[in-house]
Amino acid sequence: MGFLDRFKTKQRRTSEEINKLMVGTFETELGQRLLTHLAEVFIDRDIYKQGMTIEETAFRQGEASIIKKIIMEVERNGRSTVTDDSE
Repeated sequence: MGFLDRFKTKQRRTSEEINKLMVGTFETELGQRLLTHLAEVFIDRDIYKQGMTIEETAFRQGEASIIKKIIMEVERNGRSTVTDDSE
Protein backbone atom coordinates (compact mmCIF):
# COMPACT_ATOMS: atom_id res chain seq x y z
CA MET A 1 0.00 0.00 0.00
CA GLY A 2 1.40 3.37 -1.03
CA PHE A 3 1.53 6.49 1.12
CA LEU A 4 -1.49 8.14 -0.54
CA ASP A 5 -3.54 4.93 -0.35
CA ARG A 6 -3.69 5.43 3.42
CA PHE A 7 -5.88 8.49 2.90
CA LYS A 8 -8.48 6.41 1.07
CA THR A 9 -9.29 4.39 4.20
CA LYS A 10 -10.55 7.56 5.94
CA GLN A 11 -9.68 6.38 9.41
CA ARG A 12 -10.62 8.87 12.09
CA ARG A 13 -7.97 9.29 14.73
CA THR A 14 -8.60 10.64 18.20
CA SER A 15 -6.91 13.84 19.29
CA GLU A 16 -4.76 11.77 21.66
CA GLU A 17 -3.55 9.57 18.80
CA ILE A 18 -2.73 12.62 16.69
CA ASN A 19 -0.86 14.19 19.60
CA LYS A 20 1.20 11.02 20.10
CA LEU A 21 2.07 10.94 16.39
CA MET A 22 3.20 14.57 16.39
CA VAL A 23 5.13 14.28 19.64
CA GLY A 24 6.80 11.06 18.51
CA THR A 25 7.87 12.75 15.29
CA PHE A 26 8.93 16.16 16.54
CA GLU A 27 10.40 15.27 19.96
CA THR A 28 13.47 13.76 18.34
CA GLU A 29 16.56 15.86 17.66
CA LEU A 30 15.93 15.75 13.91
CA GLY A 31 12.24 16.51 14.44
CA GLN A 32 13.14 19.55 16.56
CA ARG A 33 15.51 20.80 13.88
CA LEU A 34 12.87 20.32 11.19
CA LEU A 35 10.19 22.08 13.23
CA THR A 36 12.54 24.99 13.87
CA HIS A 37 13.20 25.23 10.13
CA LEU A 38 9.47 25.05 9.31
CA ALA A 39 8.72 27.81 11.82
CA GLU A 40 11.42 30.01 10.31
CA VAL A 41 10.11 29.43 6.78
CA PHE A 42 6.35 29.62 7.37
CA ILE A 43 5.77 31.56 10.60
CA ASP A 44 8.64 34.04 10.84
CA ARG A 45 7.61 35.93 7.72
CA ASP A 46 5.01 38.44 6.67
CA ILE A 47 1.72 36.78 5.83
CA TYR A 48 0.85 39.61 3.48
CA LYS A 49 3.16 41.48 1.14
CA GLN A 50 2.02 44.42 -0.94
CA GLY A 51 0.57 43.25 -4.22
CA MET A 52 -0.43 39.77 -3.07
CA THR A 53 -3.92 38.50 -3.80
CA ILE A 54 -6.33 37.42 -1.10
CA GLU A 55 -5.78 33.82 -2.19
CA GLU A 56 -1.99 34.10 -1.85
CA THR A 57 -2.37 35.68 1.58
CA ALA A 58 -4.83 33.00 2.71
CA PHE A 59 -2.51 30.26 1.46
CA ARG A 60 0.44 31.70 3.43
CA GLN A 61 -1.77 31.99 6.53
CA GLY A 62 -2.77 28.36 6.12
CA GLU A 63 0.86 27.26 5.92
CA ALA A 64 1.66 29.15 9.13
CA SER A 65 -1.42 27.73 10.87
CA ILE A 66 -0.38 24.15 10.19
CA ILE A 67 3.07 24.70 11.73
CA LYS A 68 1.52 26.50 14.72
CA LYS A 69 -0.84 23.54 15.24
CA ILE A 70 2.08 21.11 15.29
CA ILE A 71 3.92 23.30 17.81
CA MET A 72 0.80 23.50 20.01
CA GLU A 73 0.34 19.72 19.92
CA VAL A 74 3.94 19.03 20.89
CA GLU A 75 3.89 21.68 23.63
CA ARG A 76 0.63 20.23 24.97
CA ASN A 77 2.72 17.25 25.99
CA GLY A 78 4.86 19.57 28.12
CA ARG A 79 7.85 19.73 25.78
CA SER A 80 9.61 22.78 24.47
CA THR A 81 9.62 22.68 20.69
CA VAL A 82 11.14 25.35 18.52
CA THR A 83 14.77 25.86 19.48
CA ASP A 84 17.54 28.23 18.57
CA ASP A 85 20.11 26.36 16.47
CA SER A 86 22.76 29.00 17.18
CA GLU A 87 23.39 27.62 20.68
